[in-house]
Amino acid sequence: NPKGKNQYQHCSSKNDRLIQQILTQCHCDNITNRAKISHLLEAEHGITMSEATVARCWKQFGLLGSGQLTCSLPDSTRWQLVLDQLAQDPLHRHSPCLV
Repeated sequence: NPKGKNQYQHCSSKNDRLIQQILTQCHCDNITNRAKISHLLEAEHGITMSEATVARCWKQFGLLGSGQLTCSLPDSTRWQLVLDQLAQDPLHRHSPCLV
């Protein structure tokens, strides 16, 4: 589709800035469930988007879940995050395995 015109009237275009802003806000609010995001888009913004399309948009905009983000971090950064969490435990009840 070279002109970018979508045959489905209720769907937004591929590079819609509003969709990107909404998904980025959901990412900041730690809402990562595709079904929940799909329902929020429908209820709050009147945008119909399937769960698979939500996942494609997340990937397109470079948004990562916590597991993917943690795996993409270098080992030194991961260890520093663990040490920072351990430093916040004044009674030393947690071990690195629990953090």
